[in-house]
Formats: sequence, structure tokens, C-alpha cells
Amino acid sequence: MTMPKVGAKAPDIALPDQSGETRTLDAYAGKYVVLYFYPKDDTPGCTVEACSFRDEHSALQSEDAVVLGVSPDSTARHQRFAEKYSLPFPLLADTGNKVATDYGVWTLKKNYGREYMGIQRSTFLIGPDGNVLKVWEKVKTKGHATEVLEALQAIKGGTVPSAPSRVKDAAQRAKDSATGKSTATRGAKSVKTDPALSRRSLSPADVESPRMEALAPAKTLSTKKKEKSVNEPKAAKAQDAEKSKAAKAKAAEKAKALKEKAKAAKAKAAEKAAKAKEKAKLAKAKAAEKAAKAKERARIQKEKEKARALKAKEKERAQKAKEKERALKAKEKAKAAKVAEKVAAAKEKSKAAPKARPAKISKVAAAAAPIAAKVAKAPKAPKAGKAKAAPKAKSAKAPKSKAARAS
Repeated sequence: MTMPKVGAKAPDIALPDQSGETRTLDAYAGKYVVLYFYPKDDTPGCTVEACSFRDEHSALQSEDAVVLGVSPDSTARHQRFAEKYSLPFPLLADTGNKVATDYGVWTLKKNYGREYMGIQRSTFLIGPDGNVLKVWEKVKTKGHATEVLEALQAIKGGTVPSAPSRVKDAAQRAKDSATGKSTATRGAKSVKTDPALSRRSLSPADVESPRMEALAPAKTLSTKKKEKSVNEPKAAKAQDAEKSKAAKAKAAEKAKALKEKAKAAKAKAAEKAAKAKEKAKLAKAKAAEKAAKAKERARIQKEKEKARALKAKEKERAQKAKEKERALKAKEKAKAAKVAEKVAAAKEKSKAAPKARPAKISKVAAAAAPIAAKVAKAPKAPKAGKAKAAPKAKSAKAPKSKAARAS
């Protein structure tokens, strides 16, 4: 959002202060409100600004004004900051930057080439009716509170001398009081008195203090030149010290930003490593599962091959048994055929000469009979069809001789 202009209605606020109490603009209706935004507690520039409002707080209160500081810090950090520097006014915790956005001070900032969102140091003077009376953008912290006080006094009617002028007037009145002179006796050199300071007088010790002496009038030209020659190096030295302090603060802020960036990068790398580790773990588990499946398949395949080999071996054994049985049968058959052939030959021979050798034929038949019986009783092989029994050899009966028949 854009920054509210002078005369516009100030956006309302509802934020907790360092003690946890919620503060709103409505609660200060009828009063002047000095609402100032700053980046961060306990940093050099913000400390200077807060202390300047602290020093002018009583003067602002006398003008019926309240001071409210706003930053993105937490209430706990605000409390430490307020206690450390004795800040008498509320510090509001705008942790979500909502109020800063409403007032247009949450903007894009650049520092050492780095762009980021942050608070633009700004101050708003809000009237009793809730309208914006004056706006200070990109505030310079030194002397800012005095500038706000003078603007408030001017708005209320009638300008009032600045802080150095008021101190100078007080010093002159204290000197007059010590010497018995009054303001009226100084004629043309009289200084307008401050009503706030006229109610009390300063002691001679206050008048002789270095600050009062430095502000005292009626100094010669040579004294002024001498003081200038002494004070100028001191002012330059103070300015250099302020610049050095600001540079250190910037360097510290940059270092902190780099540290945060490194921390974020480290966290990101750790997250990436954790994801990679989880991915590797899943891949390993998947590979282990795949290997287990392959091993199981190999085991099943091996068992199948073993069963096939056993079956083939059994088949081969059965085949060999069959061949052996066939060979045995063929051998027995050949033997039986040979015996039959011998018997037939003997028969033929006996027919050719029946009378001559009957006894010999009977002897051959008697020898062939057991062999024929053995062939008929040959054992059967397992799972092999029934073997055909060898034909029984007919016993060769020798023809009876005439003598036998006759007897």
C-alpha cells in the first residue's frame, strides 16, 4: 500500500506492546500521536532514534502527545530493548508487518547489491481527530525527536526555540541570578525566557559546568576562533566515529545475512542429502527384492532340470532293461532253435537208419528235454510284454525195434 498523505485518515492499529498490552489509535482519541517506524531493536541507528524520543518524551507529553514505536521485533525483544535504555513509551510488535504495509513503509530495500523487503524508517504525526498532520520519510535519526517536537509545537500555534536555544536561555538566567541581574537589565541582549524553565533556577555549579560555559554569550572573536580550531577536529573525529560505527553495523548486518543464507543453503543441502539417501535406500531394497526373486526363479529352474535329468535317467535305465531282456530272449530263442534243429536232425537220422542206432536217438531226446523245459520257464522282465514261450521240443521217441514190439 502507499503511504498515507497529510490530511488523510490514519490506518488503525491493534498491536501488542513490550508488556503484552494491545494498543490502538482509538485508545488515544483526542491526543496527538507520534507513530514512528524503525527496522530493528538495539541497532545503532534505531538506538539513537529511540533515545532521542526518550529525551524529548516529557516535552512531548507536555504538548499532549504520546509516542509509539513500531518494528517487526517480538514483544520479548521490545521488553529487553526498553529496559536496557529506559524507554518510557510503548514499543509495538508488528511481527507480521501488517501495520507497516498499511502505512506503506514495508518496502523493497537494497544493501551492498542485495535486495530484500524491510522497514523504511518513517514517522507520522497524527492529530486528535485521527488524521495525518505530518509525515517524515527516510528519517535521519540524529535530532529527529527534536524536529518532531518543534513541528508539533508549530502546528499547535506559535514557534518555540529549539533545544540548544532553551539551554542557552537557561544558562543566561542562571548567570543573571548568580550576579543579581534580571532579564530586563540586559536591554538589547535580553533573551526570551522559557516558561518551562522559568519555574526553577540553576545553581552556580550548573552555570560553571562545561556545557553552560560553552553556551554562554559574550565571547571575544579570538576565543571563538580558538574554540573553533579545537572543536572542529573533535567534530570531525566524532563524525568519523559515527561513520565507522555505521559501517560496522552494516558489515555486521551483511555478515548476519550471509550467515542466514549459508544456514539456509546448509539446510537445503541436508534436505537434499536426506532425500538422496532415502532414494538410495528404496533402490537398494528394490534391488534386493529383485535379486531374491531371481534367486528363487533359479532355484525352481534347477529343481526342474534335476527332475528332468532324473526322469531321463530312469527312462534310460528302463530302456537298457528292455534291451537286456530282448537280448536274453533272443539268446534263449537261438539256443532253443539250435536244440530243435539238433532234435530234427536226430529224427531225420533215426528215420534214415532206425534199426542201427535207436539207443543213441533216445539218448539225444532225453538230453534235449530239460533244455526245452528251461526255455519255457524263463523269468518275465518288468514292464515288458509277455515273452513268447519257446516252443517245446518234442521228445524224440525212438522207433521201437521189431524185437521190442515182438516182446
